[in-house]
Amino acid sequence: MSAFGSLLEVLTVKRTELIGKLGTIVSVFAETPEKDPDDPSGVVADEISEPSEWWQHYGFVSRPPDGAEYLTLRVGATIVAFASRALAFADAYGKLGKGDVGLYSVGKNTLRLAAGGSISMLVPDARGKQIVFRIDPQGSFKVMLGNGFFLELSEENGFAVSTPDKNVNLAGKDIIVTGNSLINNSGVLQTTRTAGLPLATGPITKPNPGLLI
Repeated sequence: MSAFGSLLEVLTVKRTELIGKLGTIVSVFAETPEKDPDDPSGVVADEISEPSEWWQHYGFVSRPPDGAEYLTLRVGATIVAFASRALAFADAYGKLGKGDVGLYSVGKNTLRLAAGGSISMLVPDARGKQIVFRIDPQGSFKVMLGNGFFLELSEENGFAVSTPDKNVNLAGKDIIVTGNSLINNSGVLQTTRTAGLPLATGPITKPNPGLLI
C-alpha cells in the first residue's frame, strides 16, 4: 500500500480545458491549498496546479464539473486522472437497486440500466417531479410525466394514453380506425364537421350532419 500511496492522489477539480488539435482531450487542473501569507514566492495558485490528462473507458466520455473529486496516477512526470466522482450531483445513487447501472450528470437526470433488463430515462421537470421513459424486456415502453400524463405501448395492454384534464388531439389528412368494434364510453359524442356517414344506432332515413348525442 505504501508503494501505491506514493503514486495515487485524490484531488479536486478547479477547472478543465479541451486540448489537442481536435479538442478531444480533457486536461484537468486541481485546486491547490490557499497560499501561506508568509510565502515570499510570487507564484499564483493556477500556475502551480499540475494538469492531469483525463482518461476514460472506450465508448464513454464526460467532462467533470468544477469541485468534483478525481483520482490520479503519477508515472514519472505524467499525471493521469482515471476515476472521478461528483457526490453533490449524484442523486442517481438513490435511484439504483442492487445490480443496476446508471449514468448521471449535474442536471440530476439519470439513465438507468436495471438488473431486471429494463432501461429507464429519468428527468426532473421544472416542478421537481420525475419524467420517466421506460422500456421493459416484457415488450412495452411507457412515458410518464410528473403531472399524471401517461402513454403506453405494450403487448399486454396495446396502446393506452391518459391526459388528465387535457384534450387528446389527433390531426392528419385522414384518421383511420381499424378494429372489430369502436367503443365509446363518453357521455357526449360531438362532431364539428359534417359526417360522411350518420353516427347513430338504429335505422336512419337521411344523413345527419353534425350529430350531438
